[in-house]
Amino acid sequence: MKQTKKKSKCIGCGKQFTVNARNQHYCSVECREYERKKRHAQMYKKRKTQKKAKRVEEKKKEKHMGELASFNDKAKKLGLSYGQYMIFLQTEKDREERAKIS
Repeated sequence: MKQTKKKSKCIGCGKQFTVNARNQHYCSVECREYERKKRHAQMYKKRKTQKKAKRVEEKKKEKHMGELASFNDKAKKLGLSYGQYMIFLQTEKDREERAKIS
């Protein structure tokens, strides 16, 4: 029984080639390495942008936590909890707005 060699199209360059193994996708080692380098460059760029976005989020969170800590410190000085202090600030703000209207 004679087996015929299967022809396939290279993913990298698009040339027709004879397949030596079932899972062969590239016509040559050079073509495979070139595509591998392209893939790795894309993954590197993607990771880099993800890291940058993560750093920006961490900075925002850090800033928010700093504000939260300062509010908490002010509340403790007044002998209030954070929630009570937030209500206190809101009522002060409401009083100022009512004073402007009157």
